[in-house]
Parts: sequence; structure tokens; C-alpha cells
Amino acid sequence: MAPSKDAWRYFPALLAVLLLMTLWCLWQIHRTPIRIEAWQIEQATFTAIDQGTETPIQLPHTWHDTGHLTAEGTYRLTLDLETPPQEVWALYIPRLSGRLQLAVNHQTINPDIWLQNSQYRLDNRPLLLLVPAALLVQGDNLLELSVAADIPRQGDLSALYFGPAEQLLPVHSQLDFYKYRLSQFIVVLLLIMAALMTALWRLRPNESIYGWYALASFAWAVHTLDRVIVNLPIAAHWWDWLMVVSLLWLPVLCTLFIHRHLKVQYPVRERLAMRLLFILTILLLLLPTSLFYKSLALINNLTLILGLYPVALLAWFGINQPQGDVRYLMITGLFMVVLGGHDAMVVNQWIDNHQGFLMHYSAPLVLTVFTGILLRRFVEALSLSENLSRDLEQRIQQKHNELAANYAQLQQLERERVLTAERERLTRDMHDGIGGHLVSLMAQLEGQDDTPEAVMQGLREALDDLRLMIDSMEDIDGDLLAILGMFRGRIEPRLEQAGITLNWRVTDLPPLPELGPEKALHILRILQEALTNCLRHARAR
Repeated sequence: MAPSKDAWRYFPALLAVLLLMTLWCLWQIHRTPIRIEAWQIEQATFTAIDQGTETPIQLPHTWHDTGHLTAEGTYRLTLDLETPPQEVWALYIPRLSGRLQLAVNHQTINPDIWLQNSQYRLDNRPLLLLVPAALLVQGDNLLELSVAADIPRQGDLSALYFGPAEQLLPVHSQLDFYKYRLSQFIVVLLLIMAALMTALWRLRPNESIYGWYALASFAWAVHTLDRVIVNLPIAAHWWDWLMVVSLLWLPVLCTLFIHRHLKVQYPVRERLAMRLLFILTILLLLLPTSLFYKSLALINNLTLILGLYPVALLAWFGINQPQGDVRYLMITGLFMVVLGGHDAMVVNQWIDNHQGFLMHYSAPLVLTVFTGILLRRFVEALSLSENLSRDLEQRIQQKHNELAANYAQLQQLERERVLTAERERLTRDMHDGIGGHLVSLMAQLEGQDDTPEAVMQGLREALDDLRLMIDSMEDIDGDLLAILGMFRGRIEPRLEQAGITLNWRVTDLPPLPELGPEKALHILRILQEALTNCLRHARAR
């Protein structure tokens, strides 16, 4: 857990750097174009296709502000050149809402598809249209820009810049990076985060917080695609429905993530929000095209209201339970809501939209905070798991050592028990066998009524019994034939002295596990007693 804490110390500095970078990007979008040596065109005439009258206008020009209800119109402007240019010139358009076709002196510059195909979207890209020098003449030059919007009253055109292409190209490249290339990077970043959190969720399926965060990142990535896709892959109406629905789901998915992170349970609120979203998703799918586009402003306002809830919840927790990660989430959530509020005002046409939509620029900051908190949580969970594993291993090793010591102690006790039992058996056998013979000899000697041959015979029997005891102590693993073989080796010389020939016939026998030293001694004594009786009493030959 120590590395996680050390890394977390630098987290505020990282967030500060990201915040400054985001503000810098927003400033670059706001301040462009920079000062350039070219014609800055702010005066033109506009002809709405549904009116047919040419009206002088001031650029930037927004159709909603001027009351134009049209979905298509033409801008005309005249430029007086003292001398025809020798190099390629260009028309630089920082911002456009709709589709475009440019004609210079009645010669079309860009393809017709830019104007006629509703699948084309140029809203989020600054445009640089190259004009061959051969089309420009000395004196008046007429530039005609035909603009078509997807929705009536939704078209607009920023101020225009006309001049040498080499002067306008750096300006266009700069704004294109901040508005288009950076948006592409943000989409890729959101998709990577969604994939990463999905993988973490698969590793820890019980932690639904990773799943909700993955879904929120994916929804945000889908909505941001509208900033980078030029040629739509599906019909414009269905594409716009997908964009609206993904934006509508984003604050609710973020709310579910925040609930899991704060470890609070509001099932009624969550069910109500999910049901409302399902109903709106289906309703927007079924609405006619005209009603659908009229409802966009209302849907954006609802999205903004839904986004205020998690920020307010984080603010409440940040005040009552001050924690670092809650404050970070609150700040980034507030930043996201502020930029989302700007976009909502653009959709409602309360402010001009010449800077375009801005909420997706908060994604790097928001993703850094969300991902950093989740990764920190994941690392701490892994560290806790590793500590528990080490503690468990230590406990297992301790128990293993204790079991090993107990086993060794049991083995020692077992050996002592076996030795004690063996001593008792030997003592008993000696008492019953050789002890009895010695006591009998002592009695014979005290009585002095036996011959030396009888005493010698008694000593011989005592010695034989001692040998039997020694033979019975051999480790024979239950092999009865081995015992009999040893007995034959000892008894056969005595039989030969008595003139008896031993006829030895045996067959293999299975091992007898229960045949221990005590039973082996009993067998040997039985056999010895039988043969001794044959030699002594039967006087066998």
C-alpha cells in the first residue's frame, strides 16, 4: 500500500497541470484565429432559399438570431483585388454549422457532396478551401457560399479570412488541432478507459463500480464521435438519435458510479432514473423527425439537470465528510457541468456557437480523476489481498511448524511406547522362558539331586529359549517361512546329533501382517517344545 500512497501525493499536481492544459485549449479555441495578413471578411449579403431576397448581414451570422426560418441559404461577398495573385489563395472558415459549397467567380471549388449529402458533417472542423490563382481576376471577385443546415434556423457562419494559402495554413492547422485532432484523441482515450475498466470489472465482477464507469466512458465516447465523424456511417436522423441518447445516459451512469464510490444506496432514485431514461430512449426513437429535432434543446436541458445531481451529492459529502478523492470528484464534476452548461446554452441558442461544443474537453481531467481513484482503489485492494495472503502464508507456515513439532513429538512418544511395550514383552518372555529355566536349575542345584547331565540339559534349554527370543526380534514383515528357516538352522544340528534326518517341505505363504515378534516367539516355542518332547520323552530316532 505504500507505493500507492506515494504516487497519490503527486495526484493534485497532475490534476492542476491537466486543468491548466484544458483551460489553455479552451483559450486557443476562443482566441483563434490569430492575427494574420489576409482579408478578414465581416460584411456580406445573405439570401434565404425560402425568401429569395438578398439581405446585408454582419459576420459572424447566426440564422436564429436574425429570424431566418430557412434550412439553406447563400452568402455573397465581393473582393476587389488590385492585381491577380500568382500563388494559391484560400478561404479560411473557423466555424460553420451545416454543409457548404464554395464558388469563386461562378466556379465551384469543393465537391457537390459537401452540400447535397446530408451524411456530411462539417460542424466541428475549421475549413480551409484552396482557390487556384487562375480563378481570381483583377478587380471585383465574387465569392458565393451555399450553406445547408440539418435543422431550420440552426445554420451559422463565422467571420471569413481570404488570402494566400501559406499564410492561412498555419492558422487553420492550429485550430484544426485543438478542435478536431484533440477531439479524436479524446474519443480514443475514452474508449481505452472503457476497455480498461471493463477488464478490471471482469477481474472483480463483484465490484460493479468498474462496470458503471466503463459504461459511462463508452457513452461519452459515443457522444463525442459527433465531433470527429465527417461522413456519417448511418442516416442523419438515427445518428443524431444515438448522439442524444448517449448524452442522456451519461449523467445517470456517472451517478451510479458515484453512488458505488461513496458506498451509498438509493435504489428508488436509481430505478426511477433508469425507467425515465428507458422511456425517453424509446420515445425519441419513435418521434417524427421534425418533433425529434425540436426536442433537442429540452433533452439537453434535462441532461444538464441530471448532471447537477452527482455534483451536488459530491459537494454534500465533501462538506460533511471531507476526503481527498471526494473533493477531486466534486471539482472535476463541476468543471464538466460548467462546460456542459455552455453546450446546453449553445443548443438553446442563448449564446453564439462559434467556439462549438466544449464539454468533451473536460474528458482528460475527469478521466484522470475517475481512473486514478479507481486504480488507487484497485491497487489498495491488491495490496490488501497480498498482505492477507502473506499473513495467511505465515499462519500456515506457523501451523505447519507446530504440526511438524507435534508430529515429531508424537513419533517420539510412539517410539517410547513401542520401546516400552517391547521391553515389557521381553521382560515377560524372559520371565516365562529363560527365567523359568534358570529358576528350575537353581532349584535343582540347591537340592543336589540332579546329575550334571540334567543341569547341562537345563542350561541348553535356557540358551535355546534365549536364541528363540533373539530370532523373534528380526524384522520379517509377516514372512512365516523366514521364521521357520531360522528355526531350522538352529534345530537341525540337534536333530542330527540324535540321529534324526529332517525332511523339510514348505510351500509359499502370503505375508501375515499381524505376525509380530510376540506371535513369532509363540510359534517358535511351540515348535521347539514339540521337537524337544520328541527327543526327550519319545526318544525318537
